[in-house]
Amino acid sequence: MNKLFIIITYYIVWFGSLILAAHQHPWMALLLSLIISGIQLYFWCDLPKVKHPQYFIFSLSFVGFLCDSLFNLTSLISFQANPFAPYFAPPWMLGLWVNFSVLCIGLADMLSQLRSYLWFFALIGFPVAYLGGAGFHVAQFPQGFISLVILGCTWMVLFPMVCLNVLFTSINPTIKDKNDNCS
Repeated sequence: MNKLFIIITYYIVWFGSLILAAHQHPWMALLLSLIISGIQLYFWCDLPKVKHPQYFIFSLSFVGFLCDSLFNLTSLISFQANPFAPYFAPPWMLGLWVNFSVLCIGLADMLSQLRSYLWFFALIGFPVAYLGGAGFHVAQFPQGFISLVILGCTWMVLFPMVCLNVLFTSINPTIKDKNDNCS
């Protein structure tokens, strides 16, 4: 049930952030993400299973924000509601990365079981998510389809790498899931 709440609140942040960004409220979107991420971590994430969740949140958020900033700087992506333009990605994107990191922590055991397919999920999923942003008119792709290909290929490498090196190595195998009735 906790996973369901984490997924639902992730999409509340995702849609809420895009709507706020579309209405030129980039800082409110970041605030929304931070508040809901805190609620997710406190109430629904099984934090004892992950040794250093703050390290994973920082790592994925940093890599994501850095990539988005580089994509923005090189005109592969153009973000709206961006007080940091043209050098960095907007604050609402940082909020989305923080919340996506929390989603990954909440689904860490599932992602670990699917680790062989993370590259495929990233290759397809990340461009689709950015296209969703384009649907809300908060992201544009000045280079067209090639931007999505580069974005997908970049995350096809980086997302599994961050998960394998930070998230999965920190999953504590000695703590059993509350729902396990193996005893």
